[in-house]
Amino acid sequence: MRAFLFARIKKQILCWMFLLPLLFACAAEHTVSPYTLRLQLSSEPATLNPMTSVDAYSVSINQFIFDKLLTRDLDTLAFKPSVASSWDVSEDGLEYTFHIKKEAKWQDGVPVTADDVVFSYQTLMDPKVPAGHLRVYYSDIESVEALDSKTVRFRYKRVYFKALEVVGFMDIIPKHIVEQYKDFDNSPFSRAPLGNGPFKFKEWVSGQRIILERNEDYWGDKTEIKTIEFKLIPDSAVAFQILKKGDLDVMAISSLQWARQTRSKRFTDRFYKPVYMTGGYSYIAWNNSQPPFDDFRVRRAMTHMIDRRLMSQKLKFGLAAVATGPFFPNGTQINPNVTAYEFDPETAVALLKEAGWEDHDGDGVLDKNGKQFEFKYLYPSASKAS
Repeated sequence: MRAFLFARIKKQILCWMFLLPLLFACAAEHTVSPYTLRLQLSSEPATLNPMTSVDAYSVSINQFIFDKLLTRDLDTLAFKPSVASSWDVSEDGLEYTFHIKKEAKWQDGVPVTADDVVFSYQTLMDPKVPAGHLRVYYSDIESVEALDSKTVRFRYKRVYFKALEVVGFMDIIPKHIVEQYKDFDNSPFSRAPLGNGPFKFKEWVSGQRIILERNEDYWGDKTEIKTIEFKLIPDSAVAFQILKKGDLDVMAISSLQWARQTRSKRFTDRFYKPVYMTGGYSYIAWNNSQPPFDDFRVRRAMTHMIDRRLMSQKLKFGLAAVATGPFFPNGTQINPNVTAYEFDPETAVALLKEAGWEDHDGDGVLDKNGKQFEFKYLYPSASKAS
């Protein structure tokens, strides 16, 4: 369970860089029960409705309340059974049939059935439910059918390479609970959800905490942890001080905290500091449909103008690597022969000149056809990477 929990701590990522370590510290001593895990929640979720929530904070909580048809092996990332005991894929790649475990049940004791899966899909696709951010992934599904109480079949209109992942990780909600609500998004379920996972919702005190307790009737393997308390602490510096006092158990720490504030023997005697590769990355998205970025030479020149290696050293204390694309560095999809564009202002100037951008009027600013080289750069105000 430790790896399960740690694998879900919030990522911090740098522009066009893979963050090599996911940094967090684990308290070596508890001021409460050793079976209680206390985590920082940097922002309060708007809802705990798994279908209508759009923030990472609700996901970090709901992942303990709700199980899906499939899960992933944390070592290999291969799909493996969860609510479903097994699954079949048709030869033409259009049909995905899942066999639900007989022992799978909701936290009120009601069995999880194929009807729950069908109902979940229908709710997700209901235009009155504000789930457009998820609905788009299911637009190629032709039908979802309960073959019997424990067998459900998804049929696609066309072959899609991520179909198994999409349907296997669809949120499942309890039909017998949700169907009574006319306004699903604003129902009591959104504030106090009932799931089928290893932890049950217990308490939500706005502005303070959200508490989950172990589901003693959970049909799967039980963790030794009995309580998870998410403490709302927006300021990471404040959270770090609370961690050092022993009132938090796990948190992601910044590169500065890792390099400068956690190196003393007193700290390392009390806290465990693991570090490992994550799959997160950030990037600058040049708008290819608008000048000047409709010219690939300009986009490449801008990349050559950014010293990403220096950014890694100075801003991330060497704890980030320059990415060559959106693929996981240790995964099978990445092409090892692709190399990153290096910081090279001379090449950048040459590319811009080739694209027609020069200082024609001598005012010190590049221009083309009488227009200066300028653009608007938008970024999230709360983004530390930006």
